[in-house]
Amino acid sequence: MAGIVATMLVLALAYLGVVLWLNRSHPPGDNISVLKQPSGLAQHVGASLDITVWNIGYAGLGRLSDFVTDGGKSRFPPSSKAVKNNLNAIVEKLSKTRADIFLLQEVSDSSPLSFWHPVRTRIVESLPHRTAFFRSDISSRGLPWPLRIVHGTLTLSNAAPTSTQMVKLPAEPAFLGGIIKRNYGLLVTRFAIADSPANWVIVNLHLAAFDPEGEIGRAHV
Repeated sequence: MAGIVATMLVLALAYLGVVLWLNRSHPPGDNISVLKQPSGLAQHVGASLDITVWNIGYAGLGRLSDFVTDGGKSRFPPSSKAVKNNLNAIVEKLSKTRADIFLLQEVSDSSPLSFWHPVRTRIVESLPHRTAFFRSDISSRGLPWPLRIVHGTLTLSNAAPTSTQMVKLPAEPAFLGGIIKRNYGLLVTRFAIADSPANWVIVNLHLAAFDPEGEIGRAHV
């Protein structure tokens, strides 16, 4: 029995070591994920665009939240019910908003940050006739589902972009929980303009927040 316990302990420590190494040496945000690309979308946009920009706070930072960096006591939403109600309201608002492009920030999917509500999936599925591109600002590697974090920026449009690009920004020096680092960047999409050689260049950007000295913010400029 003692040998089995020792073996399990060694395996657990090895697993934790691998998870720590993966997350600290291979931070997220190097790629853009294509979540949805419907066929038959317009290949051009107009000379003017309606754009909605919204940091949804992973559907957890509503009026009932007590967020630690706002002077509160918690980094998490007040309850699963609060996230559910916020998410329903977000989906309803987006579905009724007539914008060409949505630029959303702090979009999580089935993670502790959102009490495991599929925020990203719900939003993408609620807008079936739009492309959806995602880039992680914060993402875990090697952690099991209950602890897994996928969190970042989401761009949705009613036309097909001609190209997408990721541009990384300086990362915050601190690690969340000693493991995961915030890696901010630009999710860039380009759209052809009808009857014009020019393109719209749309940048979805989430900058470092709550930086008292402003050092990270200045590095992002």
